[in-house]
Formats: sequence, C-alpha cells, structure tokens
Amino acid sequence: MRALGRGGGADDAAGSAQTDAAEPDDVGELSLDESWEAEAPAPPQRGIGWLTPVLAMLALAGWTGFFVWAMRAQLLAFPAPAPVLWAGWIVQW
Repeated sequence: MRALGRGGGADDAAGSAQTDAAEPDDVGELSLDESWEAEAPAPPQRGIGWLTPVLAMLALAGWTGFFVWAMRAQLLAFPAPAPVLWAGWIVQW
C-alpha cells in the first residue's frame, strides 16, 4: 500500500497497486536464539493474617459457651421450650 501525495491521482493509484503486487513483502525472520527464563514465583509469606479470623472464631465460641452457661437454668427448665422462647434467646445472644 502506498500513500498518495499532493500530485497523486487515480492513475497513480492504479499504477502503484500493480507495483505493490510485484514487490515482495519484506518480512524479517524469526530468531529463536534468545532464551527466556521465567522467574520462580515467590514462596508464600507466613504472616499474621490468619490471626484475626482465628481470634474472631475463638471469641464467638467463648461468647456462645458463656451464654449457654448463663442461660442453662432457663434452657433446662422446660422439657421442650416454645419457639417463642428460642427466638428470644437468639435475640439476647
């Protein structure tokens, strides 16, 4: 493909199309001589990111255990507590 200048017209475009077809494409060869080595991924870092979820789970388990211990008299007072009582206990928890 050729760009036409100021003086170029339709005749020049037709002539350049013929010369473009006659000219071979100038394509460089692919060289595979260079080697590329990927960097090894960094080992996972051991931080304290696991500490927060573990402390949260321990606090949740501790609070639940304390709540059951504090409410054990009410939980065991009825043979089968009504659903209304269970809903109230969940809200209190």
